[in-house]
Amino acid sequence: SAMNKVNGLLKSELDQFYTNPLTAKKLTSIFLEKIKELGYKKITFIEPSAGTGNFCQAIRELSKTNSSISKKILAFDIEPKSKQENIIKTNFLTLE
Repeated sequence: SAMNKVNGLLKSELDQFYTNPLTAKKLTSIFLEKIKELGYKKITFIEPSAGTGNFCQAIRELSKTNSSISKKILAFDIEPKSKQENIIKTNFLTLE
């Protein structure tokens, strides 16, 4: 509903916001270009609030065309919403 949309982000009843998949893909694309320009060959992405996994999915999709950089994804969320991702169910802020 219109009440649940806030600046292109979806808001749940628990004040959780999920980045639009197109926005996640655009931001990830910009990030990967900058990483490539800086000459990095190996990257670990840490997603502390993975939620629906939109950033993880964007990284996987864009990795197919940006294969010169080795990528590892570590994704965490208190309440993961994606069944397709390997999201670790935990509070990233209390992770030891």
